[in-house]
Amino acid sequence: MKSDVKLIETILDGIYYEITDELRANEKGFNQADIFVDLYFKENFAEIIFNSLKNDTDLAKIAALLDILVWSTPDNGTKLEKLIYDWIISDNKIKVQIILLRQDSFPRSERVENIKVLENVKQIFPELTELCNYHIDEFDYQKKNRSKTTRIASPHS
Repeated sequence: MKSDVKLIETILDGIYYEITDELRANEKGFNQADIFVDLYFKENFAEIIFNSLKNDTDLAKIAALLDILVWSTPDNGTKLEKLIYDWIISDNKIKVQIILLRQDSFPRSERVENIKVLENVKQIFPELTELCNYHIDEFDYQKKNRSKTTRIASPHS
């Protein structure tokens, strides 16, 4: 367990904020993430990460780590996305908040299902409403832009 925590801390040290406040990982962060995957992929590695949290852990960095791991696992994130979905529907506020802080994607591709999950989160954790509304706005923006693209691309418009 102590070595798990140290490895995760090393990965988080390799994740930094750019001037734009976006999180990025340096080579060290990516390399350590690969080591983490090699060691723990067959286990519930999301729980290993969660169990390493301390009171001062930057949850946005944990969210960034999950985004990195999606692309670092041998199954292209399939297992991780299942674990992440389990977190967003859990009654653990910290797990839910971490998922809401992710930048790359939301746990399900279906907009309606995602909005249903987010509305439920808002009921359980009203203090996370702003983060939920951000994702709902993103889904609406994507839907609107997809329909514009479809209309522009359609030869019959």
